[in-house]
Order: sequence, then C-alpha cells, then structure tokens
Amino acid sequence: MNTGPLRRTTGTIGLIALTPVAAMLALGMLSAEEAAVRAVIVAVLVVVLGRLAQGTLRRMLHRVERTNTTREAAAESPTETGATPLSRRRGEQSDRRAS
Repeated sequence: MNTGPLRRTTGTIGLIALTPVAAMLALGMLSAEEAAVRAVIVAVLVVVLGRLAQGTLRRMLHRVERTNTTREAAAESPTETGATPLSRRRGEQSDRRAS
C-alpha cells in the first residue's frame, strides 16, 4: 500500500462518519435505501473535504519551499560590494558602535 497519511486519515474519518448510519440501520431506524443515501452523502463530503485539505497543504508546502529557496538564494549571492547581507549587517553594527 502506497497511500499517504492524509489519504489514510481521510479514510478513517469517513469510516467514523459512517458509524451512526450503520448503527441506525442495524437498529432498524433507517431503511436500506435511506442508509444508502446518507452513506453516499457522507462519502462525497469526506472526499471533497479530503481534496480541499490536500490542496491547502500542497499550497502551504509550495509557499514554504519557495520562501526557503528565495532566502537561500539571497544568502548565497554576493552584493555589489562582495559582501553577503549578513556580513554587511555586521559591518553596519560595528560602524554604529564606533560612532
């Protein structure tokens, strides 16, 4: 099985959400048709919520990766004076102390 943790979590939530429908069917409070309709509604909602969560997490991960890549590129590229932003800041701080 090669499924991710989000997909397994979504499946578990779906099974938990179907428990009341199964219990009501077993107790005779619902007919088979009503239980099937409710089960389909629950399944559709769980799939939709799972896909929304997956898309949200992908966007967040992409944003974090893009931010880290930008920071790494800025730290690696030298400025016009040949100093990195960090060493330039250190120089500015020492200049302020000397004044």
